[in-house]
Amino acid sequence: MEQLNQIPISNYLYVSSLNPDHKIDLVKDMKSGLLFVKKEIDVYNIDIYKHLYHFPVVGIPRIYAIEEKDDHLTVIEEYLKGEDLSALLEKHDLSEEYILYILLSLCDILNRLHKINPPIVHRDIKPSNIRITNTGTIYLIDFNAAKYALKNQTRDTIRIGTEGYAAPEQYGFGASTPQTDIYALGVLMRELLTNGLGQDTLSPKWQSIITKCNEMNPKDRYQNVEELKADLLSTEKKCKKPQRHSPLIPPGYRTRTPWKMAFATLIYAFLIWLGSSVKYPEKSPVYNYVDKVFACLFLLSFVFGTFNYLNVQNLNPLCKSRYLILRILGILMIDALLALLVLILTTITESILP
Repeated sequence: MEQLNQIPISNYLYVSSLNPDHKIDLVKDMKSGLLFVKKEIDVYNIDIYKHLYHFPVVGIPRIYAIEEKDDHLTVIEEYLKGEDLSALLEKHDLSEEYILYILLSLCDILNRLHKINPPIVHRDIKPSNIRITNTGTIYLIDFNAAKYALKNQTRDTIRIGTEGYAAPEQYGFGASTPQTDIYALGVLMRELLTNGLGQDTLSPKWQSIITKCNEMNPKDRYQNVEELKADLLSTEKKCKKPQRHSPLIPPGYRTRTPWKMAFATLIYAFLIWLGSSVKYPEKSPVYNYVDKVFACLFLLSFVFGTFNYLNVQNLNPLCKSRYLILRILGILMIDALLALLVLILTTITESILP
């Protein structure tokens, strides 16, 4: 048994399951009370995890403990509050500016990995392996399929990767290199632009970049992510970090899509009008004003809960379930909780009014 850690694995207390199928749990350090992610891995390259443990890479969750026993690896790593890119794709909650921001961030992360000697190739870039924190920072996670790109290797010894994202060389047609990750970025780019934006056709500027990323022969692709990043930057004069991740921006305005903002404005206006219509003739003007405010908040609470305002859905693990019916149930529970809180606040406020 080999163990690399600052705190023994046994000191991390189970809190909840994050992904039962992949044996990923949320744990807590009993001494500090801090939360971490615990992974149980059967397929891995121990040298990759050792390197990331000793030499942390910006944009990759920090590894705090590694323990290998009987061809099985336990990893304790940084807990990132936020959601996976796959969740945003399901909501179609993306803009072209934000997609560009994601891709440029991934280029920077991969550039750091590919400049390691020998280069580390991730080999499993896909939406579920891209984590977006509550502050909008992009992280690349899950290094189970990662390997070193060795110059004298002509073919991968283990065929691994996700179908649809894996490059041809991952199926036995060659050895994985940094161009393997570039291929996956091309696939990801197409998915983000079609599913994320709901577009059936791509503009020539995007199509040419994707085509070059997805060439069958690695030599015909971008030779490094710096070349890819340069072409991505050429699609926009300036790429600013989107404001969609600000915790104060309400649902409907996050992507700054005109039609979504217009529709959201109508919904909010209707709910506020409906809440303001509440009137009790037998009560004083002060009471009526308070009731109107809380009536509006009561109605808006269902919007905020359903569309995850301030990441309130993180309060209920069911909202992150892979089963649709459980996710819906979790969201309904959050809606009910928010509505109940508004009612409680209403009662408390009215009780202290003169």
